Amino acid sequence: MVISTESRNGISVSNIPEELRSCNQWLLWKYEMDSKGRKTKVPYSPAGVMTGSQRAEWNLDKLVEYVGNGFSGVGFAFKTTDRYCGFDYDAKKDANGNIIERVLDDNKRIIDARVAALVEEIGSYTEISPSGEGIHIIFKGDPLPGWKTGTNRSDGELYFSGRYFTITGNIYEGAPREIREINPETLKELYNWLNPPEEKRAPVFERGGESSLSEREIIDKLMSDSKARDLFLGNIGGYKSQSEADAALCCKIAFFTRSPSAINSIFSQSGLYRDKWKRADYSSDTINSALDIVKEEYAPARISAREVKIGEEIFKRLETKENAEDEFIMPQPGIEETPKRLLTVPGILGKVVEYYEATAPKSQPQFAVQAALALGSVAMGRRWVTDWNNWSSLFFINVGKSSAGKEYAGTIIMELLERAECTHLIGTSKYSSGSAVYSELQRQPVHIGIIDEFGKLLESTKRANNSHGMDALSVMMQMWGRCNGFAQIPALSTLGATEKQKEQMQANRTIKHPALTVIAMTTPSTFYNAITIENVTSGFIPRFIIVESEIGRQKTRKRSQEEPPQEIISWIYRCAHAHSGAGNLTDVSSPDVAPDPIVIPITPEAEALFDEFEGRMLKEQDHLDIFNISEVLGRTNEIAMKLSLIVAVSCGSFEVLKEHAEWAIEYADYYARQTVEKIKSRVSNSDFEAICNEVIEFIGGKENLGATRAEISKRCPLYKKSDDKVRDGVLRVLGEDYDLVKVTKASRRGRGGPGADRYIVEQFFNESDWV
Repeated sequence: MVISTESRNGISVSNIPEELRSCNQWLLWKYEMDSKGRKTKVPYSPAGVMTGSQRAEWNLDKLVEYVGNGFSGVGFAFKTTDRYCGFDYDAKKDANGNIIERVLDDNKRIIDARVAALVEEIGSYTEISPSGEGIHIIFKGDPLPGWKTGTNRSDGELYFSGRYFTITGNIYEGAPREIREINPETLKELYNWLNPPEEKRAPVFERGGESSLSEREIIDKLMSDSKARDLFLGNIGGYKSQSEADAALCCKIAFFTRSPSAINSIFSQSGLYRDKWKRADYSSDTINSALDIVKEEYAPARISAREVKIGEEIFKRLETKENAEDEFIMPQPGIEETPKRLLTVPGILGKVVEYYEATAPKSQPQFAVQAALALGSVAMGRRWVTDWNNWSSLFFINVGKSSAGKEYAGTIIMELLERAECTHLIGTSKYSSGSAVYSELQRQPVHIGIIDEFGKLLESTKRANNSHGMDALSVMMQMWGRCNGFAQIPALSTLGATEKQKEQMQANRTIKHPALTVIAMTTPSTFYNAITIENVTSGFIPRFIIVESEIGRQKTRKRSQEEPPQEIISWIYRCAHAHSGAGNLTDVSSPDVAPDPIVIPITPEAEALFDEFEGRMLKEQDHLDIFNISEVLGRTNEIAMKLSLIVAVSCGSFEVLKEHAEWAIEYADYYARQTVEKIKSRVSNSDFEAICNEVIEFIGGKENLGATRAEISKRCPLYKKSDDKVRDGVLRVLGEDYDLVKVTKASRRGRGGPGADRYIVEQFFNESDWV
């Protein structure tokens, strides 16, 4: 039976959980016929404009009044910014829409015992669909990284985002009127039921056949064809999608071989290879289609010396994984994808991410998040602070290849600030000197600097005659933490100035609560080549949240003309004019008069998380001391606390809650660790490397005798001059890189009693020589 209550326009509103009713992510829908004459549910806004789930932003109580007036019902949208999940189990139908397998019996009870048990186990809000032939379950859960929304089966559908459920309020008998958490193991079992793990599905190829060419010879041939070469290196060129490019490359390969396994192997070595190729249905279908399309076969001929050379070069690059700018880097299996929840921002700033992605000429989700956070940073400026004295001002760097779309972050920030009548918050695109930084802050104490080609700016500071550039970086670094105090502009020379000029030059030299936000863009090679150990140890680089996108060059897509949501504009304006004085939205922006900020307390639960995180970072820094880059993590906890303030205000909270701290810590931690690995592998610490080279050369030269620490100290001057921490670090790193064997209190056979510990390169070690 169906539990019924008073309904409004056919919807039992009072049955719908209050938690869902309070969410502004509802839309309207109505039945329409598609091109094949099938009845479908099309989503709409109250204004009658077709919309999508990510644009659903309306309140349920208001939308219900529209039902029956041209609309069939209301729908609840699942978004990337929430934790709601939905399981849809509907009747199976044939091609003509006739039901061939029912879900509910005549008493409205679920027929399939497995699904009935699932409803009971989840124990969350469950209702019967508008057709009366299916059920919807809505619950909270956290999909694992890499999970897709949707399904591979017809048994049911599981959604985390990008779709909406039609909502009736007709509760399935016995189901609660509340949203509950799903057990993580139950969610995993449900997902795997609907999306069987790919490793259990063997590829099915419909063709056989061999080739007179080896795989290496085929790649040689591909490299001599400009179009095939571009595809093999991962450039989709003029194709509308990567799937089309995948098919095109398979056709190129199929010309040289009729062997599906060879096509699969060669494609897997290409730059187009990605996780989707692991799907047996996708890879086998693409290969079989290529074998159907390509009728001509390669006639064996002698391979030219030039083709051999090209093939050798590409194999060398693939095998050594060289990391040069403008060259394809083979995707490495097992690299963890960015956690899904870090690809948006909780609260209203999540809508900024959605708007960015909807309008960007090139999709860059990670840069969209950086842009949203930078927008929050400058909008909140010196008007919001935690009770731990954390302000919102942060520095960001987006690292991506040229033509990858990194510049759009600056575009969207300026556009939204302009729409919110906050153009005064837009600063310069270049700080030519320290004085320029001070001048810009004196003009506008709160602003965002949007800097393109940041790597070139860093590179220019290496020049001996560019003291202005170094001064600019120094002042920027100082401003990062000055929002809780003031900046004193250095005294200027008054030589040759008039009395009036002297008065003007000496006046207003103090900037109270300067709030500088920076978002910079750069290419990987320029950036990492420009970074020095001094940039790290000085604390300049550690002040930035650095995000390097793995998404490469893309074709430009036509930009959507949709308007930014009004709630984003209103939020920016309110943040930029907020004042603690009894709600006074003052326009104070004077360098010597600061507004009274709104204080956002950090709850004890959140404080405990930050305390634990800081402890972890301190231990990590100890391990990084030997590389001289421990400072990379020196500001991570402070950055996380600043981020938590932005997230709290984004969520409309006047406290930094545990969930705000959790997201901020995860974001700061994830990208700090990424930065550590990038800097360790790309930025040279020549002193430490020199010591390592000196020691391994000496130990290796002793072959199977190895060396004691005393012998190493005696024969290696750089090692001898180092402190114990560096010495331990050298032996640990060499142990990892060269597999040093430590022989403890042993002696060589026939040479008397035990001696001191000795270090031997593994290739020279023979256990039988030691007793």
